[in-house]
This record gives sequence, structure tokens and C-alpha cells, in this order.
Amino acid sequence: MNKTVKIFLFIFIAVIVIAGTYLGVLGIIKYKKDVQYKNLIKSETEKYNTPNFKDSSSTFIKLPENKEIEPSRFINYEINYKNSGKQDIKNLTIEASIPENCTLVERYLKGLRYSINSDKLLIKIGNLGVGSGDKINLILLTESSLDNGLKIPYPSIKFKYFKENKIIAKSGYFNDDIISEGSLTVKSSPDLSGTYIIIDSSGKDTLEKTLGDEFVYKVVLTNNGNMTAKNIFLKLSDLKNLNFPDVKNKDFTINGNTASASIPELKAGKEKIFYLYAAINKDSANNTEIVPMLEINVKNFKSISKTAPKVIVKLFPVFSDSSMKLTDRNGGSTYSGEIVDAMIVVKNTGQMTASNVKVKLNLSNLFSIAEGQTDWEINKLEAGAQATFNCSLKVSDGITSDKNAYCNFFISSDESASFTSGNYVIKVTGAKPFTRYVIPIIGFHEVEPVIGNPIELSSGCFDILCATLKSYGYQTISFQDLLDYLDYGKSLPEKPVILSSDDGYQDIYTYAFPILKKYGYKMTVFLVTNLIGNSETDRQTNIFDKNVSGVQVRPMLIWPEIKAMNRYGCEFLSHTANHIRLGSASADQILNELAVSKNAIESHSGKPCVFFSWPYDNYSDTAASLISKAGYRGGVVYGGGIEDIRAIDLRKIRRVPINGYNDAAGYIKLLNLQ
Repeated sequence: MNKTVKIFLFIFIAVIVIAGTYLGVLGIIKYKKDVQYKNLIKSETEKYNTPNFKDSSSTFIKLPENKEIEPSRFINYEINYKNSGKQDIKNLTIEASIPENCTLVERYLKGLRYSINSDKLLIKIGNLGVGSGDKINLILLTESSLDNGLKIPYPSIKFKYFKENKIIAKSGYFNDDIISEGSLTVKSSPDLSGTYIIIDSSGKDTLEKTLGDEFVYKVVLTNNGNMTAKNIFLKLSDLKNLNFPDVKNKDFTINGNTASASIPELKAGKEKIFYLYAAINKDSANNTEIVPMLEINVKNFKSISKTAPKVIVKLFPVFSDSSMKLTDRNGGSTYSGEIVDAMIVVKNTGQMTASNVKVKLNLSNLFSIAEGQTDWEINKLEAGAQATFNCSLKVSDGITSDKNAYCNFFISSDESASFTSGNYVIKVTGAKPFTRYVIPIIGFHEVEPVIGNPIELSSGCFDILCATLKSYGYQTISFQDLLDYLDYGKSLPEKPVILSSDDGYQDIYTYAFPILKKYGYKMTVFLVTNLIGNSETDRQTNIFDKNVSGVQVRPMLIWPEIKAMNRYGCEFLSHTANHIRLGSASADQILNELAVSKNAIESHSGKPCVFFSWPYDNYSDTAASLISKAGYRGGVVYGGGIEDIRAIDLRKIRRVPINGYNDAAGYIKLLNLQ
């Protein structure tokens, strides 16, 4: 083999060796790289898969040491957490359950981003590197009222987060849980010891009552505990000497001397009020003591007893139904100087005899004693008995304006508290002394807006008449006032006047009455009583003038209208029953006409009718002789002029007629007004 070939072979072999060696080295390098990559993938996969919050030494919930809890108490939990994994995490949210019967106390979460979703607390931590962590105070408050023995489970904790590893191209959300086995046990009980019982809301420990007195036991059931009290039963026992009205007692069931009530439940912090209405039995003896016992029972708990306030039965004389009556001796209005009769009736409506009873009449400065005395004594006044005392009082002189004179009485005895009556009042009408002796007594018939004939008076003229009298200071009186003056010396106004109308026409109510009220005046109406109807359906007219030329047909009054004027103070007297001429009638006719009319007026007005006016002005001495026999004191004629009471004839009291014939401008002169 030549040298060239040898060199070529050597080079070829060398190239092959070098190439093999190079390829071997490259294979080794690639192998090493493959091993390193596999190890990296394995490592990153392990990092990705390693839990971040499973290390119980660094991630745990610290539980309360005491395993019992009362209502309205705080429970302190401490959530400790640390990223014990091998990879940083993102969007960490810690979710804590809020057990039933608990409320989250949020002030301890200050500085944290959180939200509450139903019964879960969500705390947003955000990104958390490996080895990083913190702790959170989870404070819960138990409800105010919980049943004893109730279990409150420990909260469960859940960590939710996101991990991503680009090397192994993986990402996702993870959940790690802390499950705390066990629970807290509620220790609670109702507390009804604050329950109390009082009588009539007085708050007194002892009260005195007498026979028949009514009062109320008020039971205030109060639960000051921390648990709902269930199946509560109340019993009031030893209720002797008491009666219980069924109509009022809705809260209790009465059985003999025991009253009971029940309630299904009473929540903590709440109260329930029960009322037991009672009255002292009328057979109870004096000084009897009534001390009921209140027992409160609650299922599964110890009963409670309370003593009710003591009631002591006391028997007393009672004078509260005693009374007094003041009567003007002259009747009608009361004026200065008159005598008022006082009658005091002392009644003992109590259950005991009253001894050494003293009665004193107290007078105001408008009264002075006229007859009798103002102090009386009774040695004994039996229960149910009464005694009457009388005296007469004089009204002070010189009263010129209306005033109220009053008096009351005071009663005491050895056995009872004193009693003072209310004031008994009588109105004293003020007036200057009547010294003029003359009284204008005005007579008229109809009062119409437009008169039909001169015998009538227009409402305009009647208004002028009243205004004129008022401007001269005249006050209206009644015929009864005049009679009381003549009989008893009853005071009259300084300037008295009587306004009177004959027959009883409806226009007196329709047109005259409003004018009277305008000036504060009253008047007297003489009624033809058989022409006075009871209602609008039987209203009558002036049939006694049926055949009189030029006289208008006018409707008459009815009793309801008369009663309205009577209540105001107007006076109603007789004009006979049928408007007959008494001067030409028989004695029987006269007596019948006056008697029928008198009875009708008195039965409807409730006041005496002792005067009449002569129909047609038909006076006669024969008819006048029958006035007293018919029950009257006098009669009134239509004319005659101004009456002078020094020479008055009660059989024919004079009047001044005023009608359409008179000029209103002449009223002052006609009536001699001064």
C-alpha cells in the first residue's frame, strides 16, 4: 500500500473518530439538558400543586378557651394565615361563616376590604407572596335571648386564591379549608325575679279600703334574663273577702279564692301586664287584712313567690251623699235683701255609726244668717240614717250687678275623715232700689213685618220700642216678679217694664222673639190655650176674629215654640181657653175657661199661671169676684195707662197699648220714659 493511501486512510479514520467523539459529546450535552428540563418541570409542577394554606402551624383559627357562652356576649376568634406554599398567589379571599344566632361586629375589621353575603364574611386580601401572612380578629356577638344548651358551631374558614405557572403553562383557582370541629354551648336562663304586683298603681305596701271599694291588682311580669321564658303560669292565692267582676276580668281565671293566668312565652327584656279587678266583699269585718300571694312558675325553672300589697278593710261613716238646697223664699230671681232658705241633709251612707257629728255651714260674704244657726251637732248618726237642718240666710244689701252668692258645709265625726261639700250657688241679680212706683206695662197683639191693620204692630216698630227702652235703662220683668214684689218685697230693677202680647200668635215667636234676644229682653204672652196646637200639622188660626172686618187671618203658636221661649225666660199666662167675653159669661163658664187654660199652661211650662188678661178687655166686677176661686191672683186689662203700684188693683192691672196707631217717635212721651 502506498504512502498516499495510508495517509488518506489515517485521515479518514481520524475524521471518523473526531466526528464520533463530537457526536458523543453533543449527545451527552443534550441528555444533560433533557434531564435538567425534566427536573425543572417536576419542580415547578410541585410548586404549583403544593397547597398554600394547609400548614396548621401557620394557618389556623384560634378558638375561645371557654366552651360556654351566654347571650349578648362577644365571641373572639383569631384567624391566622400564612402562605406556606412554594408559589406566590393572587386575589386571595378569606371566607368565614357567621354561625346562626350570631352577629358580626364589624368595627374590628377596620382597614380591611370586606363584604357580607348572607351568612358569610368575605375578606379580600389580594396578592400574597410565599411566606407572607397576617391575622384577622373575627368578633361575633350572640343574640340577646337564646335557649339554654343551644349549640353555636365554630365558624369554618375557606381560602380562595389564584395561581399561575408559566413554565408549566398552568393556572387556576384553589380552595383551602380550615374545618374546626366542635361548638360553643349557650348558658342562659329566664329571670322573672323582677316581677312585681301593686294596687291601683299606688306603689304603697299597705292600703285601706272599705266595703264595696273597687281596686285593681296590677301584675307586671318582667323577664330580665337572657332566655325566653316558656309556659309561664301565674297564680294569685288567698284572695279572701273579695269579689271579682267577670265583665272586667279578662286576664285571669277566677276559681274560689284563687286567680290564675298563663302565657306561652315571654322573651328576654320584655314584660307583660296582667290586671285583676276586685272589690271588697260587703260582708267583710272591720280591720280584715287581705294579703294575696303571687306564685310564678316556668317550665324547667324554679318557681318565684311575691307578696301582694296588704289591704286592710276599714268601715267608716260616709257623708259624701249629704246635700244642701237653697231656695229663694219669694221665688223667681234673687235680689239684694231677700231671704234664702237653706236646708242641709246629712246622710251617713257608710257602714258604721258616726258619733260626735259636727256640721258647720260656711257662708260667702254675700250671705248672713237671718234665722237659725250655722253650727249643729249630732251625738249619734246610725249607718243609713240622715238628719236635716234648716236656717235662713239674708242676701246682702246694695248689690247692683249680677253676682253669685254661695255657701258650703263641713262635716266631721270621731270615726271618719272630714267631708267638705262643693259650693251651692244662687245667682243674685243686681239692681238699684225701685223707688219710682210707676211701671209701664205695654200691651200689643201681632208683630208682623208688614201689618194688615192698625191693631197690629210692625216688627220694625217693635225693634224701635225695645231699643228706646234699652237706651233709657229699662229692664224687663214678669208679672210674677211684680207679684213677688207686692207680696214679699222682692227687689225690682230701678226702671222695670213689662212687655206683653195677647192671644198667642206665631209671629211672636217668628219676629218678636229674635228682637227680644237682640236686646236681652223677656216678655209675657197671654195664650188662648184651646188654639195652641202640638205640631205644625195641627197649627190653628185666630178663629175668634173670624167675623171681624179687616182683621187678618194669622196662625197661632204651637207648644214646641212656646217651650223654646219658656226656656229662654219668657212668661206664659192665660187669655182663657176659647177667648170668650168673661164679663157676659156665667160663673161656671168663667171658672171652666180659666181653669182649663191654667192647667194647660202649667203642664207645658212647668211654672205657675196666676194671671190672665181679659179677652176683648171685657172686665166685670162679677167675673172679677171669681178670680181667686179659679186659682188666679189677678187679671190684666188692655188699656188704662201707666200703672202706679201704690194704687194697683190686681183684678185689672193697667197696660199701655202700642200698635200701628202709635208713631214710634212718640214712644218716649207715651210711656213717660225718664
